[in-house]
Amino acid sequence: MLRKATIGLTTLAIATTTAIAPAMADNTITSETVPADAIATTETAPEQEANSSKLSKDDIHNKLEELSSKHQENKQDREAKHEAHKKEFDAKLDALSSKTEDFNAKVDKFIKNIDFDKIQDALKVVEKIIIIAGKLA
Repeated sequence: MLRKATIGLTTLAIATTTAIAPAMADNTITSETVPADAIATTETAPEQEANSSKLSKDDIHNKLEELSSKHQENKQDREAKHEAHKKEFDAKLDALSSKTEDFNAKVDKFIKNIDFDKIQDALKVVEKIIIIAGKLA
């Protein structure tokens, strides 16, 4: 979207410059700044003006085509980079998924190996120690 706006503004700037530059050039030379005999008048035939206008339009269209092709190339490059990053991300995600599955399997194995009967026996021993310590105190 931003590139389209930039292309449009560039085209507008070229067209404006092409249209205004001759008028600005005519306004810079006046009889006040240059003696009357030093001012050369050049008149262009209507055919020359039409050719000049057509040439500038062609230049604008050529520039627009050039910018459009660059935009297409940039878009294709960006899409290719996006695909590469997407593949890399998917590979990393798969590796992380695999590690998570391995971790979950180890946790399950650890939980299955816990002997809760031994833990209960140990807690009973600790309880008896606390009772004896309370009586001695």
